[in-house]
Amino acid sequence: MARNQGIEARFLPEASPEVGQCVHKLAVDAVNPDVLWAQNHWGIYRTEDAGDHWESVGHAGEPNGVPSDFGFPIVSHPEEPDTAYVLPLESDVYRCTPAGRCRVYRTTDGGLSWEALSYGLPGTNAHLTVLRDAFTVGANPPCPLVFGSKSGQSSPRWTVVSRGVLSRPTCRPSCACASSTDASCLSRLRWPLRSRSDSVEPSLAWVRRVAGGNDETADFH
Repeated sequence: MARNQGIEARFLPEASPEVGQCVHKLAVDAVNPDVLWAQNHWGIYRTEDAGDHWESVGHAGEPNGVPSDFGFPIVSHPEEPDTAYVLPLESDVYRCTPAGRCRVYRTTDGGLSWEALSYGLPGTNAHLTVLRDAFTVGANPPCPLVFGSKSGQSSPRWTVVSRGVLSRPTCRPSCACASSTDASCLSRLRWPLRSRSDSVEPSLAWVRRVAGGNDETADFH
């Protein structure tokens, strides 16, 4: 039996069909395995009963929502419950960051509200595309967020950690993570970013370190 109750398919003649939804990415809550997140082809959804019922939580266009609920990746924080991150794109017609501004959006209240994490990311002429598996979060504190794009530059809060084809990046050339002894280093992330559905590997990766959900005191290499 299909478990799509509450999920729309705006690209089909019937808005809420039993089947035919296009799921781009799923994520599991850090505390409750019955809580799942879904980034769909239009729509950010959350379920509290392992997929029996879904609720739209993107609030696209609203003051505390995302600018667009179209996108590819969604990741959940590995330790904080009700916390997830998305990277919205403008639409399925123009699959780039809205208004040329690169912004990651975070919710810490189960999708009731979203805030932009944009400081340090390019805010003009940043027409970037981030695909399904080109966004991830480290499993160990300080749980760095990493996403790959095709262009960009370093910044105070977000740092370019790899240029060219991504394989096994390190924090910086002199970092001890090259020997994989530091449990919080980037080498412990789930690399490579490439998947069968994302056939083109990103040529640039960004990293933002987050600790305890407090980005203002984040520690960067």
